[in-house]
Order: sequence, then C-alpha cells, then structure tokens
Amino acid sequence: MGGSYAATKRWRERYPKKDALLKASYYKRRSGSNLREGEPWLPIELALIRDPNKPSDPMISRMIARSIRAIQDMRSILKNGRRHW
Repeated sequence: MGGSYAATKRWRERYPKKDALLKASYYKRRSGSNLREGEPWLPIELALIRDPNKPSDPMISRMIARSIRAIQDMRSILKNGRRHW
C-alpha cells in the first residue's frame, strides 16, 4: 500500500478481496481470546496490568486469557475510575 490516504484508498478499490483478507487476518490476530468474558477480574490480574514493569498487552492477553481490548479497558477503568466509552 502507498504512503498516503489517497494511495491506500485506490489500492483498496483496486484489490477489494485482498483488502478483505488483510482486514480479517489483522482482526483475528488482534482479537485475543475472550474465554473469560464476564468473569470478575482476579487481584493477581489487576496487579499484573497495573505493574509499571509489565509485559506487553498481547503477552498479558495470552497469560490471563483475556482480550487485549479487555486489558486496555480495565487499565483505563483503574486509572480513571470509570469507563471511557
């Protein structure tokens, strides 16, 4: 893809199937696992996402079986005391 929005837009129009495949693979990689959706957060999990020397969010996601988005949302809740959406 090109370096500008216009070039990217042209590429997407020219190759819609490739664009759809790339988007699908991106979201599949980024979704993480939601095996624990709706379950309360354990104190050890909260300590892990609060730790300043923490591993990356994808690594935490694999360790505690929660999505990257869930980790980022909980970190925001812990920081601000409320949901940001």
